[in-house]
Amino acid sequence: MLAFPTTCSPAATDVPEGLAREIREHLGVAVAFYRLDGTPIAEAPGQGDAPDAGTAPSETVTRLVREAADANEDRLAAGPHVLTAAWPISLRGQPRLAAAVELPLSGEGEQPLARRLLAAVGTAVRACMAEADARSQCNSLAEALSQSFEEISLLHNVGEVLRVTRPVMGLLEYVCEELRETTGAEAAVAYLPAADGAEPEMAVSGRLPLLESDLPRLFGALLDGLDPHGTVLINNHCQQDPLLARFSIAMERLVVVPVALGERAPGVLAAFNRSGEEFGSPDAKLIRSSANASAVFIENRRLYSELQQMML
Repeated sequence: MLAFPTTCSPAATDVPEGLAREIREHLGVAVAFYRLDGTPIAEAPGQGDAPDAGTAPSETVTRLVREAADANEDRLAAGPHVLTAAWPISLRGQPRLAAAVELPLSGEGEQPLARRLLAAVGTAVRACMAEADARSQCNSLAEALSQSFEEISLLHNVGEVLRVTRPVMGLLEYVCEELRETTGAEAAVAYLPAADGAEPEMAVSGRLPLLESDLPRLFGALLDGLDPHGTVLINNHCQQDPLLARFSIAMERLVVVPVALGERAPGVLAAFNRSGEEFGSPDAKLIRSSANASAVFIENRRLYSELQQMML
């Protein structure tokens, strides 16, 4: 019985790690994998499964792989001293790649046994690919559920403190603390630009990779001309960006989400740096959700203040 590796997560033409080696060790058959156009797929470096770089598939293998892919059916070619098989492999109902084997024979009397062996190998290869694809889908679903839970949890925590009597900066300080804890960022910042002659306001959680006094210039440069309602800026290579690099050599990763403030210039909700992992779309989604909730709170707080003034 083949003990297939469990660390496989195929994309469109990925081969489960170590599969060819497992088949060769247990059955003595060298399986190779191909794209649907007949070009070989190299396995991950260091596995020792891929053929020599200078070795090209035989014309028979290339032909059978293409025929199997076009017809979505197994193909077999018998020669006097070799039996060649090609199997199309479908994932989620779509042909993705093919596997092929050239099995040497010492005589025609070996063909019946060799055919049964190749049929078993084809079944095993398909089963492993299907299992790996199912595992990949489960991992993706688990990740999506985890991200959704984080977003719901964050919004719930923020919603618990959304009271119009709460100072705006007090709320934004809480949002920054929650964002830093949820995303693993080294620092989170909420920035509100100057309005009606007042000074800009900032809430900071964590250790900034640049001077706090530089934040207004940084955010002003990044948001210049951008749509505050639909823009999210992610940069995981800040030192390669001349604009960002000149602010600080310690700034490595950055996510910036505008906070729409009606007719005012937009504010900013941002996260800086994270060790060992780049910022991605899940982080941007979390920060965007927090920015939207913060924008609603700020507008409600403004209306509440105006109502209080009218009642005086």
